Amino acid sequence: MTYLLEQVNYLGNCIISLSNVIYLCKKQNVKFSTDLSKFWTKLPFVDIEKIPFFVKEFENKHVIKSNFFNGINMSKEERLEIITKYIKPYVNINVKELPIKTCVIHVRSGEIFEQGGIHKNYIQPPFAFYKKIIDDFYNIFDEFIVITQKDRRNPVITLLENCSDKIKIQSSSLEYDLSVLLGAQSIISGFGTFIPMILFLSDKIKRIFCLEYCDYFNFFGTVPGVEIIKYDFSKPYVSPGSWCNSEEQIQMMKNFPLENIQKVILGE
Repeated sequence: MTYLLEQVNYLGNCIISLSNVIYLCKKQNVKFSTDLSKFWTKLPFVDIEKIPFFVKEFENKHVIKSNFFNGINMSKEERLEIITKYIKPYVNINVKELPIKTCVIHVRSGEIFEQGGIHKNYIQPPFAFYKKIIDDFYNIFDEFIVITQKDRRNPVITLLENCSDKIKIQSSSLEYDLSVLLGAQSIISGFGTFIPMILFLSDKIKRIFCLEYCDYFNFFGTVPGVEIIKYDFSKPYVSPGSWCNSEEQIQMMKNFPLENIQKVILGE
């Protein structure tokens, strides 16, 4: 039997699917394959062919096709082991190691801001979330690098650019953006699977800031020695499952009060 890994959108989800199919292969002593011409457009930095469970040629009689994104019962510890042992060694990126006093901010843009919002669960954090962390750690960091897509549809990007002379906007190639993220020691994460998966591939990250309501680090797990610092809303924001990129939601992203963002104190 061979598992045929079908194409998955978005880089973070690709890593999840790849780790899921490797987990199944390891557990069931089988192999997997994929259409490399399509998959490499999403994971161009991973030498998939070198992964021990990958096979390029297989018999079509015993094939199970899936994106292997959902329905895999894998523990956090098992996912860490799978990615660390079977994906991370085959990542080819020249990591750009950043100074300890540089913080990278990942801000999602792109199709999330098309009409209707594309994905109702992907509620993007308000400007106040990023501003609160910048204010709290302003004297700790000398520079904040905002990594985002070139379209800059997310209104938070311009607000960040104008809020401090310590902020630099970066929209480069996927490879260069990844090299910066993998070389950062501190990252502010938005909503998505991208940064949680990048964490598994990095040897440099020591601190991640995130919103508690979209804490994928708790769901997928983390790595030893990394501090997860959470923030939360003290007043209602856009409710989960309701993202539609409406004008009302955009205004809430831009104008949500800073005082309604609070750091989560462990034990409370």
